[in-house]
Amino acid sequence: MIAVALPLLIVGFYFIFVSGVDSSVLEDGFVHPDTPAGILPGTPNSSSVGSAPSSENVSDAYFQRIFVLEEQIRTNPADTLAMRELGRVLQDSHRLEDADMHYSNYLLQHPRARQVWLDLAATRAVDEKWDLAKEAVREMLDVYPGDEFAIYNLGAISANSGDFAEAQSIWKGLEETVTDEAVKSMVSSSLRRLDERQ
Repeated sequence: MIAVALPLLIVGFYFIFVSGVDSSVLEDGFVHPDTPAGILPGTPNSSSVGSAPSSENVSDAYFQRIFVLEEQIRTNPADTLAMRELGRVLQDSHRLEDADMHYSNYLLQHPRARQVWLDLAATRAVDEKWDLAKEAVREMLDVYPGDEFAIYNLGAISANSGDFAEAQSIWKGLEETVTDEAVKSMVSSSLRRLDERQ
């Protein structure tokens, strides 16, 4: 069963699109539109969202999974499947710098992995590394020019980092060309929220 989620980062009230699914099994443009707001990026197991990992909310199996994946990569550094999965597990466990490293290494070998670009940007955004999050989205746009989700995310990152004028400019430009209904709805909602701030 593929559980598709569109976890959203809320810092203030702007959202960054990501998904905790295997990007190789979905069309590049697929993001599930019915995911509730308030879930952090890349956290398909969101029962402990907002709380740091501890012995009370992380099972031994989780730590074992990290160990096994790290061993797989240590034994076979070319195992990109393990690399991507470890990035997601580390992101879930709030080990954001480690997740960033594994996502980045994965993208060096698979630069067309759209979902991993989104996961990398979200990891950096959760860590409030706004410039690095923008860099990941811009690199994704080099691979996927005009990707509406990536462009929306540039605006969300700008808004979350406090640059409301840049966010508004990005979203207004996207509003004129957007074709995806989910992105269109998010752009409209985000612009409305920006107007309410002023």
